[in-house]
Amino acid sequence: MVALAGEVGCGKSSLLELISRFFDPSEGEIILDGVPLKKWDLRDLRKRIGYVSQEPLLFTDTVRNNISFGRDWIKEKKVLSSSEISRLTEEVNSFTDGFDTSIGLRGMTVSGGQKQRISIARALAGGPDILILDDATSHLDSETEAELWNNIYNAIPDMRIFVVSHRASTLEKADLILVLKEGKIVEQGHHQELLDKKGEYYRIYYHYHLQRRLLL
Repeated sequence: MVALAGEVGCGKSSLLELISRFFDPSEGEIILDGVPLKKWDLRDLRKRIGYVSQEPLLFTDTVRNNISFGRDWIKEKKVLSSSEISRLTEEVNSFTDGFDTSIGLRGMTVSGGQKQRISIARALAGGPDILILDDATSHLDSETEAELWNNIYNAIPDMRIFVVSHRASTLEKADLILVLKEGKIVEQGHHQELLDKKGEYYRIYYHYHLQRRLLL
């Protein structure tokens, strides 16, 4: 897992969007499996990447259809397994109509955490080998997020993951942390290694967690 860290507006989301090829870089290139992204067929690339934003969109439809997302080739087994990985199944089964419960503007209201987990299940249901989460677990409590990561690692151990998160538990799991400032990578390494440097990562990490303590 590669985690991106930095202050608001430093370019974390833009980098994830470049990796997803929502737009192309103005200079240089991004390489995926030895091939420049520009040379990938967009449809093939989209199938390989599961992308979830911080505030994902849900449709006025059933939970099941929000996960399958109009992809007729996604079987019921995949909907259920991706829901299980996303720590969603138990809660959905408690809904009046289970996975056939309507949500969205004219349906049942779901919490921010449920919304994010439905969107993560949607991303996983497509069977991607790259998962991109742009602060997409921000509404989950620490215990649920930890269980989500454990489920992903156990079910899909070879999944390549790019994540934006402020949580220490997530950053500590990362194989590599890229620290961005003003659109540039200024530091990289593991969590403790970067803290020991007492540089940009150290500064933003303790500033963020000090703010959280003051708000509690």
